[in-house]
Amino acid sequence: MNESLKIKKIVGLGLLTALLMVFQFIGNYIAIGPVNINLSLVIIALGAIVYGPLSGLFLGLINGVITIISPSTLALFMPVSPVGTILICLLKTGLAGLLAGLIYKLFEKIKKPKIGAVFAGFLLPIVNTLIFAGGSLIFFQPLLNQSINANMPNAFMVLILGFIGVNFFVEIGVTTLLT
Repeated sequence: MNESLKIKKIVGLGLLTALLMVFQFIGNYIAIGPVNINLSLVIIALGAIVYGPLSGLFLGLINGVITIISPSTLALFMPVSPVGTILICLLKTGLAGLLAGLIYKLFEKIKKPKIGAVFAGFLLPIVNTLIFAGGSLIFFQPLLNQSINANMPNAFMVLILGFIGVNFFVEIGVTTLLT
């Protein structure tokens, strides 16, 4: 990669990082239920598509750090499992960004970049949510068990209906459309 392209990539990633931070901080205050909507998934997807899988990973990790210090994470998840909170926050968006970039590259190789962009935007929130769900079942059982009631008789129902629910559908719709 020549110097001009390196500089453009650094500047582009810097701008996307700034946008990601703004979107994530705004998203910290938009919640449906106890979990915030991750508006910055769009930025992670765009970074992965434009600059590659490692850029998606980088933006995802930045997103994870911001999520760790968000008020809802500090109040709800950190007291239950600090290690679990940090792992989940970093892995869910980091790996999702990496995979979005890899998916796009795969479609780019077969000369279908538009389809690749749609799939990257569609799969990113799915990977993000699956890692969150799996990690929650491993690290946050006490929190999930506290919310069991007649409408949600087990931890899995609490996770799906209480913590993920509508947020997942909003994230997948917004990320797919805007990407």
